[in-house]
Amino acid sequence: MSDRLISPSPCKTSPTEAIDRDPILSAAGFFIFIGAQVEDQGIFFQSVVDTVQMREVMLTDFATLSPSDTLADALIRCVHSLQEDFPVVRGSQLVGIVNRQRAVPEYGQAMRHLAGQQTRG
Repeated sequence: MSDRLISPSPCKTSPTEAIDRDPILSAAGFFIFIGAQVEDQGIFFQSVVDTVQMREVMLTDFATLSPSDTLADALIRCVHSLQEDFPVVRGSQLVGIVNRQRAVPEYGQAMRHLAGQQTRG
């Protein structure tokens, strides 16, 4: 074994050239960048979630239905409102919820049922 020290050869490539030549290094840099962006967005989102109170985002003027209302009544409210859910109330008591995504298909099913009865009749 030799007693002399082996000195490393000076690096002749720049960091940019090294990245261009090594796709794994490029991919690692890309994923680190994306990870930092996601973490930054997560911190922003968490700060919004922690500071916004329900009174700032809740609906206070909304349409309601009563248990005696018909499907037609619900559909009229769906057409004239951007609400997705309609509380069904009896007096001041909540007795249920009608969802727009459920009311419209129910109407279609009722229409098909009526059309089938008329063709048989």
